[in-house]
Amino acid sequence: MVGTRDHWASRKISTIKILKKQKMALLTVRKLLLWKERCRRLYHISQSCQVRSYGNLQNSDVIDKIRNFGILAHIDAGKTTTTERMLFYSGTIKQMGEVHHGNTVTDFMDQERNRGITITSAAVTFGWNGHRFNLIDTPGHIDFTMEVEQTLQVLDGAVVILDGSAGVEAQTCTVWSQADKHELPRIAFVNKMDRADEDLLEMAVEEKIRLVELLADVDEILAEEVIQRESLSNVGPAELKAAIRRATLSRLCVPVLCGSSYHNVGVQPLMDAVGLYLPSPLDRPKDSLVELFKGSFCARAFKIRHDEHKGAVTFMRIFSGNLQKGQKVFNVRQQKAEQTGQMMVAYADEFQEVQEMSSGNIVSVTGLKDTFAGDLVTGNLSSANSAKEKLMKLKGIDASEAEHILATSGSSLDPVFFCSIEPPSQSAQKALEKALAELQREDNSLKVSFNQETGQMVLGGMGELHIEIIKERIMSEYKIDVDLGPMQIAYKEIIQDAVKDSHQFSQKIGSSQNNVNLTISLEPQDQYIKYQLENALRKGAASGLMSGPLLNCSIVGVKPVLHAFSSSFGTTDTAIIAATTQCIQKLLKVGGTRLLEPVMQMELIADPDIVSAIISDLTRRRGNIVTIAERGKQKVVVAHTPLAELLGYSTELRTMTSGRASFSMEFLELKQMSQIETNTAIKRVTGFDPSF
Repeated sequence: MVGTRDHWASRKISTIKILKKQKMALLTVRKLLLWKERCRRLYHISQSCQVRSYGNLQNSDVIDKIRNFGILAHIDAGKTTTTERMLFYSGTIKQMGEVHHGNTVTDFMDQERNRGITITSAAVTFGWNGHRFNLIDTPGHIDFTMEVEQTLQVLDGAVVILDGSAGVEAQTCTVWSQADKHELPRIAFVNKMDRADEDLLEMAVEEKIRLVELLADVDEILAEEVIQRESLSNVGPAELKAAIRRATLSRLCVPVLCGSSYHNVGVQPLMDAVGLYLPSPLDRPKDSLVELFKGSFCARAFKIRHDEHKGAVTFMRIFSGNLQKGQKVFNVRQQKAEQTGQMMVAYADEFQEVQEMSSGNIVSVTGLKDTFAGDLVTGNLSSANSAKEKLMKLKGIDASEAEHILATSGSSLDPVFFCSIEPPSQSAQKALEKALAELQREDNSLKVSFNQETGQMVLGGMGELHIEIIKERIMSEYKIDVDLGPMQIAYKEIIQDAVKDSHQFSQKIGSSQNNVNLTISLEPQDQYIKYQLENALRKGAASGLMSGPLLNCSIVGVKPVLHAFSSSFGTTDTAIIAATTQCIQKLLKVGGTRLLEPVMQMELIADPDIVSAIISDLTRRRGNIVTIAERGKQKVVVAHTPLAELLGYSTELRTMTSGRASFSMEFLELKQMSQIETNTAIKRVTGFDPSF
């Protein structure tokens, strides 16, 4: 019996093994079938969502399907990963790239792929559910805020991505404020929500009723529906979506979606929401450029990129009218006409040539040599003058103010860092100047100047990373082995008290005698320079206020006022500019100035056991601790710290905390320095101690 028992036991074990193998095989087959079905569905989706050929987009029904939107977020929240998933689900790409692999579509620069961050905005066009999406993936690092600012001028809406594990971070608040300034409707997508839930059906039903109730408070049409049906639960999906769209376009609400882009969860509902809730070009405000230039061509340049083969490529949003290949355009700020070359639709660093594009679209053109990011272009001078007259009537302003509004290129940020830049040899000087000129056209926040005292070119930028990347681009793209001087802080100077004086200028230029007499006062003002001077006088004042007597820093918070002016017959504008500059410089020396330093708002995230060491270090750096809060298992420290104390801080923080802390910062304010701090700054910059 023992042998028999062993025999049956052996057969039982063998049977169990066979059944396990069969079960594993069945599971494997089932997985393969499920995967095959998933692939079939994805293929079907990709084939049905190819970019449609819209042809001439004059039909309002077609324009209504266009969505010009940007992806905005704090660094590392998942902007580029979300964009990559959108491109995959739309069928634009057949395989998803990853940021950490350096193979994503929109991060195509070497510096972006090496660092795993977005540095420059990238535009891509694709289709989804009958809509045409013109998407712009924007940088998340504070050093490249100007890229975001230029882009927001041409968008109709935005998707703001939040890191679900980190919450609302510093740069999230910055981009949200920028979107507020441009009055953009937006959708919020809470990313990195990777944890699986239990059955939440009952809660979902309750929350839907609450959603209807909240929407009814801000949407009269939905409120009427609820009253007629005498129930909150009987509102159908179509009515709910329509109400959400109306409330979103009115900026009374922000739809919030959740998901995990990296794990391919929630991206398709987000794409659906872009089509459902974000505005089309037809939903723009009535006082927009569309109305001013109605019937004629008008576009805003928002980005310049230099292509190795195509030269300067200008990205433009068309607000009104049509643009044809090779058409002449008129630059309102420059007051000059330029000839366009090729016209293309952008797909990150690749382009598809088109013959014509119409209102509501984003397009790229070659051939423009004098157009900068932010410039407004139209068909001709007559069209620009007609728009100016409409703007004067609409806002009740004079001609000069209307011209200023149309010609302005938006807000400009002052650099907070600067350093000298030197070519490897004198023979490379012209090549370096050309490279810097091209990079300045691409990047409005990059400032290049010439120091008369040292004879050096000076770079001004928004941060150490910003300037470091500019250096890398010069070396890799232009093959110039440049050297950078030590990083310096971009201090500002401000007058101590109001000061007034007269100045006489007399100089013979050629056969003409130039005589200028003028009286000017400088008065303190809370905001940045606001001139009450015109033409040559204004240019002279701008020149005079470029360098103060303390550290040759630009002067801020001042209002120049002209009290008296006279000049001899035939006096040139050059003489008037020189006289005004000299008068301003004399006033600054007589009145004296004080030094202002940039102060940064910092947000540091660290483990609780190392927070005290971080706070102690910040205090040593003249930092002011604003708040200390909890975010999950970590502590969040918000501090206001002078930028001069933060040179090389990233490396020092990593060393001090063994890599267990991270930080972000943005410009907060210019703060007046004490005399001791001023002396320290002057000694650091010049090497001389002014106290002796």
